[in-house]
Amino acid sequence: MEDYRQLRVIINADDFGKDAGTNKAIISEIQKGSVTSASIMANGEDLDGAVSFALSNSKTSFGVHLVLDELRPVSKDLYVLKKYGIVCDKGEFVRNKIRTLKLNQEILDAIFVEWDTQISIIENKGVIISHIDSHHHIHTIPGLCEVLKALMLKHQITKVRLASYYTFKMLAKGYDILGKGRIYDFVYMLVKYRSIRNRVKWNVSIKESFQTVDFFSSVLFFWRNRKLFEENWAKMQTIELMCHPGHPHYLSERQALNSLLECDSLIKINYKQL
Repeated sequence: MEDYRQLRVIINADDFGKDAGTNKAIISEIQKGSVTSASIMANGEDLDGAVSFALSNSKTSFGVHLVLDELRPVSKDLYVLKKYGIVCDKGEFVRNKIRTLKLNQEILDAIFVEWDTQISIIENKGVIISHIDSHHHIHTIPGLCEVLKALMLKHQITKVRLASYYTFKMLAKGYDILGKGRIYDFVYMLVKYRSIRNRVKWNVSIKESFQTVDFFSSVLFFWRNRKLFEENWAKMQTIELMCHPGHPHYLSERQALNSLLECDSLIKINYKQL
């Protein structure tokens, strides 16, 4: 295997607490040593199972996995969230609705309350919160940046997951990582340009106030394209790799996790050690 130049790597499992099956899969990977960190969903169906494990495991870091588009909200007053369709009549979050809205102060205030409640639930159960990330990367939506910053300051959380934009950088340098040819790549870059530009601006803004790694992607994306990252390794000290044990796509991640577990040139750390 190629030399990783002693990169420090956080391998974080998302969705801890979502349900009993997800918890079982995440705990198994933590016990194997292939996962060093996990982020907890305050609105998950098996939150108590995740918290119980977190309280008994000091060698792993545990963050908050903020949610706005799956399962049920945890705040009590849902009037505004329902008014704008973020929550449906059944009392459940609507997938991706938050990305379609023109955000106003009323929406931002309601999201602040919801996320504040999610963080407080985990905090009040005794979990030492190491960092913030989110379900489907909603914490990186540009319009929610100030809400996120205010909440991190309130709860004295200093570390947060980056937005990823390396797919675009690699395509721009001529790598056919999508496997569909350069014409497809060119169209992809044009369509995604605004999104990628916003991610870059978000990363710059968040790094001014909070601590982050140097690079973030999924475990699988990193593993499949590891040779293409070599030219950037000298510029990186710490990376975060995201995985989803218990998810239907987890089978394709398992090989990557096992290979990373066997890689002696990677220094595996958690968010508390960042």
